[in-house]
Amino acid sequence: MSIQSPQPLTILLVEDNPADVRFFQEILAEISLPTTLRIANDGEHALAILRQVNKESDAPIPDIVFLDIHLPKKNGHEVLAEINADATLHHLPVWVFVAEGDDPAKELIETQGLTVAGYLIKPIGIDLLTKVLASARQSL
Repeated sequence: MSIQSPQPLTILLVEDNPADVRFFQEILAEISLPTTLRIANDGEHALAILRQVNKESDAPIPDIVFLDIHLPKKNGHEVLAEINADATLHHLPVWVFVAEGDDPAKELIETQGLTVAGYLIKPIGIDLLTKVLASARQSL
């Protein structure tokens, strides 16, 4: 009888800054939780991945989304609004990257009544990311 290892947690990172993407990847490499990372560098690409119209791969819909607000093509607010409005996507936990303190992006999200799993201040630390991913894993 063999014990199967758990399926990797599928993550979509929506981030246009290559340095932030590398930093996120480095943190994931240090976490013992198995993950599969997909990266979208603009809002349109993110929505294409989420709607499975992207022809890059047959990857499943992610288990969790990390979303930067300041993106080209479609900004994070637009992406979040479309996720919230889509019956097949609105269940996804979306964590939004915001600036420290009273970020106007956070206020805009809240005044628009959009749903998020939470907010993260960049650069995110390994301990916090580990907690967020472990929580996402438990809720699958």
